[in-house]
Order: sequence, then C-alpha cells, then structure tokens
Amino acid sequence: FVRFFPQTVVFKQFVFSIPTSTCYLLFFLRDLLEPGKITDRHVKSILTIGKEAGGKNEVFIIVKTNQLETGRKYKVNNNIEQVFLRFLKEGKSTIRFKEPRHDLSINSDPIQLKAFLKVLKLVNDGTGSYEKHLSSLYADSKIMSVKKKLAIVGKQDFSVDSKFPRTIEELKICEVNMKYFDKRILHLPNLKTLCLSKNQLLEIPDAFGSLPNISTLDLSDNLLGSSRAWNWLTSTRIVNTLSVLNLANNKLGYFPLELLNLNNLYSLNLSRNQITALPGTVGFYLKSIREMDLSFNLLKYVPVSVKILNLEKLNVSSNPFLTDFDSNELIPQNFGIMSLFDLAAGAVENYRIPFSLENIPKTIFNYVKYQAGVCICRKITFRKNTTHYSNRNIIASQVWISRALMCMVVNFCSFSCYTTRRSLNGLL
Repeated sequence: FVRFFPQTVVFKQFVFSIPTSTCYLLFFLRDLLEPGKITDRHVKSILTIGKEAGGKNEVFIIVKTNQLETGRKYKVNNNIEQVFLRFLKEGKSTIRFKEPRHDLSINSDPIQLKAFLKVLKLVNDGTGSYEKHLSSLYADSKIMSVKKKLAIVGKQDFSVDSKFPRTIEELKICEVNMKYFDKRILHLPNLKTLCLSKNQLLEIPDAFGSLPNISTLDLSDNLLGSSRAWNWLTSTRIVNTLSVLNLANNKLGYFPLELLNLNNLYSLNLSRNQITALPGTVGFYLKSIREMDLSFNLLKYVPVSVKILNLEKLNVSSNPFLTDFDSNELIPQNFGIMSLFDLAAGAVENYRIPFSLENIPKTIFNYVKYQAGVCICRKITFRKNTTHYSNRNIIASQVWISRALMCMVVNFCSFSCYTTRRSLNGLL
C-alpha cells in the first residue's frame, strides 16, 4: 500500500492525500531487465516525484527503502514508455519506464489515482504548470511506519467509497449514523480494537466473529437489542480473543446467552439496558471476567453462581432488587417429579457425558448451558420450582450498589441441600 502526498508516494500499506482526500494503494515492482523474469516485491518504500536540489530541470521519481537508502531514480522526462489506463475507473494503472525497463503497478482509489496521474502527465508533457506540485528530492531514508490507527468521528469524515488500510489495528467509527455493519471491517486481519459506538447498528454479521485478533469491542449506544443475531459470538476465533466488550445502552431486554461462550472475557459492560435476569450458569462459563457493569437495568435478583466469579469490580447500582419476599417463596415447593426433558438434561450432569454437540443433541446442549439453575453445592440443577431468594453480599474488590445487600436466587438440587444449608451460611 502507498502513502501519497501531492508530491510523495510511500509504498507498503499507507494512506495518501491530495491534498485532503485519502486512498490506499497496492504497489508491486515488475523487473523486466531479464526476459521471462517477473518479480513481485512488496517492499516498504518511499516514492517521491520532484527535482534534485540545485539540479537541472529534469524531474525524477525516486524509490527509497531501508536497504536502498540513497534511493533508485526513474527519470520522468521523455522516459515514460506508456501509462496503462484501461482499468483506471477501478483504480488500477501501470507506469512503464523506458530505462530501466521497470513497471510500477498501482491499485488505488480511482479519484486519488487520477489526481496522481494528472500531475505525472503535466510533467511528461512539459507544460510548466506542474512546478507547484513538485518538491526538492532529498536523501532522507526514514521509511514511514505502517498506519495502525484510524478514527472517524462524525458524518463529515465518513466515506463509504474509501478503503481501510489492512494494517489497521485500532479503528474508531462513531457518530456516523451507521445502520448496517460496514463490510470493509471484515477485511482487516490485524484489527484488535474496534469502536462503533453512538451509531444505529441493528446487528453484527456472523463473519465478524472470524476476525483473528479482536480483543476490545465497543458497541455501546446502538440498537442491538432489537435483534437476536448473536451468532458472531460463537465463532471459534472471537470466543478466545475478545477480552473487553461494551454493550451499554443497546435497548437490550435480555442477557445475550451467546456471551457465555467468551472464554477470555475480562470486562463486560451491559449498563443502561432493560435486562431482567442473568442466566443461572453465568458463574460457570465467564470464568475469566473481572469487571462487570450491570447498572441501570431491571434486575430483581442475580443468580447465586455470580459468587463463583473472581470479580474485582462490580456495578449493580440502580436495579430494582427484591427486598420483601413472600414467605412461601422461601420454602421449596416440590422436590418430586421432573419432566422428561429436565431428566434428560440432568443425565448429562449426573453421568458426566462429555459436554459437546458431538455427544449431546443441540436442544439438550443449549438447555444445559443456558437454562440450568445452580444449587449452593455448585451443582447444576433443573428443578425450577425449588427457587430460594436471599439478600446477600457479593465478593468483589469494588462494588457499586444502591443498597447494602442484593437479592440472590438459588435453585436447590435436592431437599438435602435445602435442609443442611437452609440458612445459606457459608454459601458457595
């Protein structure tokens, strides 16, 4: 890729501007000195068009690399054999020199490429009007670093026609009224940090989960709650790379169960939504989480498995936690007959069947992972009519809560667990 100023091109994954727009170029050199020999070299280089200080009126294009510090000169005047323009509308062109017999092939944004070729044509025609576009050539051998960060804030800076450099590691696109996910992001293999906050996104495509290096993702202040398209959180890549996720203010009326697949999630922000409950098994699957923000939701209680988490920061303020319980709710009503479906799900736990889709039907797999309750003995249970509520503290280094205690819910797996730990002393 190339960085291209009014008079300068920097090869190998850079941006150029003439003078305010941007584009991305792919550069490769085809050496024709030896018949039949074609060499593709993607080399980090600087290419400049201009005159030598104190020299004649001859104009040169000079290519510099870290290995070739003095640069390689290409004379422009009367030395350009042909400029191939057949695919100019697609942003592709090749400049062929007479001596040496080299080709410079460029793949670029069409508008930017036309601007560059216009300057080159003025030089080659010798009209004299090109002087203001040129600079003095200098022997600076410093190669500009690869572009790794890009921030677009506001509609005025956002263009759907430009390309993103593939070397981008941090990308921020905020407040551009984006309703549909920008597919250009899917072609950024080095992307580690992505911020798409303050837009109007309705869903994220499944293909996004296949990006290999995503570790920080900010999707706050969007409309993701209007959709249940969360399959992108099940990709084998993102489940192991994502560590920070911000889904604040997305009109979520539920906890996306696919979040439980994130093996290395460190920080999760679900504040300012309308979430009414957390999955009972949240403490079993989010083992790496250390920071969780659930403030300003509609939680009446949290599952007892939350106490398994090694939380450092927890914010559950501004939630309508239960304070008064019906006395009947404190007594498990039935430890008797369970449904066949619950028995099938319980068999997975009781017989220690390897927990994978290869061994378990998908309906049972999802039910065990997402719908199970948790007993105080840390055992998964499917006895939903043995619910017990209690006001308890949650262990965390820093806790933000509107009241001293919060309501926790536990599903007893047996009458024995209920009777022996009825007071919940030493819970978990």
